[in-house]
Amino acid sequence: MNNMDELFIPTQKQIEDALQTIYVDGRMSLKAVHSTVKFFIEHRRMEDGSDITWKTLIDSYKAHIDVWNYKHKKAEDDGYLKAIYREERKNLNQFINGELYNRQWIVVKGNQDRDNYLFPNLPLNETTRQRKIFEEKTNQKKSS
Repeated sequence: MNNMDELFIPTQKQIEDALQTIYVDGRMSLKAVHSTVKFFIEHRRMEDGSDITWKTLIDSYKAHIDVWNYKHKKAEDDGYLKAIYREERKNLNQFINGELYNRQWIVVKGNQDRDNYLFPNLPLNETTRQRKIFEEKTNQKKSS
């Protein structure tokens, strides 16, 4: 980074305030997050070569949480969210250390219930099992 005066590094309080409106992970240390944010702003760059800013980090993190909420929040609220999906939601420290700010986080609007009906999350052998049941029933009808 060329001009250190142009860098905005948020305080722990500013980080805490920003996270209150996005996602709070009780296991996360604000001191560790502050250190991570400061280090990445001062010493890292985006994949495209541009500077990493606090706005870039927090906007990208908010988009990540929005995508996660759109896909999994209802299941979490209903109490049947699988652990593997819970692990997809990162706290800010995990998000920054994983350099996930370089990804595009976009919510594709659609009818989630319709998608689940048309493309259910079935076990790998479920389709084969249902096909065999169907064939057995149709063969019984033909032989009758």
